[in-house]
Amino acid sequence: MKLVVQRVLNGSVSVNNNLVGSINQGVIVLVGFGKNDSIDQSEILFPWAKKHIMNLRLWPDEKEKGKAWKHSVLDKGLGVLLISQFTLYGIDFKFLIDFFLSSSQERPLGGGNQTSIQL
Repeated sequence: MKLVVQRVLNGSVSVNNNLVGSINQGVIVLVGFGKNDSIDQSEILFPWAKKHIMNLRLWPDEKEKGKAWKHSVLDKGLGVLLISQFTLYGIDFKFLIDFFLSSSQERPLGGGNQTSIQL
């Protein structure tokens, strides 16, 4: 499993022009699963990832200048949007990108759309 965390002012996901998820200020987390990732691994990694995503200190303290990385998503009550992203496992082969290390759509981790976790 690979995660990319991006601080945002707002974010959304649309599928076929239908809004399926959105947040105001917070973080977007791109979540990629590899073809060798298992459900057992995800049961261990999701709690670890949840703790780290929610407690990453990404915002400054407005009152104390010089405290650049003081507050987390939890501290500020901000949003988190998880987005499944198979391209995190892309590998460049002579200017062609191959995704053979990504979990295939035919065999999604946990069966179906279970990439959302209770944060």
